[in-house]
Amino acid sequence: MASLIDIVKKGSVDRAVTLRIIDSTDGTPETGVVWNSAGIDLWYRREGSAVVSITEATLAALTTAHTDGGFLHISHGEYRFDLPDAAFATGAQHVDIGGTVTGMVVIGGRVRLVDYDPEDAVRLGLTAMPPNAAGAAGGIPVSAAGGLNLDDIKTKTDGLNFDGNNVLCDVMAMNTGVIASINFSTGALAADAFAANSLDGKGNW
Repeated sequence: MASLIDIVKKGSVDRAVTLRIIDSTDGTPETGVVWNSAGIDLWYRREGSAVVSITEATLAALTTAHTDGGFLHISHGEYRFDLPDAAFATGAQHVDIGGTVTGMVVIGGRVRLVDYDPEDAVRLGLTAMPPNAAGAAGGIPVSAAGGLNLDDIKTKTDGLNFDGNNVLCDVMAMNTGVIASINFSTGALAADAFAANSLDGKGNW
C-alpha cells in the first residue's frame, strides 16, 4: 500500500504535495529535475478510478501561487507538486500520487480524503459542534478543576429575581437558616394571591 503523505478534506482546492525523487541506480536524491525533464510523467489516481496524467508546469518560486501541475525542487531531492482540484473531489476515500522520470524513481504516496477538516483547530469543521473554543463565549462549557462555571452560573442567576403575574421578589441577603431581607414592590402581593388562611400568622404556609 502507498505510504500516507497527507490527510485532506474532500473538496479542498489548491492543494500541493511533496514528492521525493532519487537516482534509480544508487538511490541518492535527485536535485535537478524540472517540469520538462526527460521522461517526466506525474499522475494521480483516485480510489476506484483510472490513472490521470498531469501536465507539468514550471513555478517561478516556491512561494508562487498554486498552479495545476506546478513542479519545483524544494531541497535535497524533495519537490513541490501542485495537484488539480479534481484529485480531491468528493466521491473517493483516497488519492494516490506518483510518476516516473527517466533514470530516476519518483516516491509518491497516498492522500487520505476525509469529511472533516483536519486544519480546523476548533471543531474540525463539524457543524454539530460550537464554532468557538471550549470555555469561550459560544463554545462548549467547561468544568475548571471539576467545578462547572458557566460564568459562575450566570452570576448566581442574576440575583434570583422573579417577575410573574405581578409578583416580584428580591432576596437581598441570606444568613444561616434566616432570610435577612426580602423586598417586594409596592402592591406586588394582592390579597387574592393567597388561599384563605394560607398564612398562620407566624410566617408559616
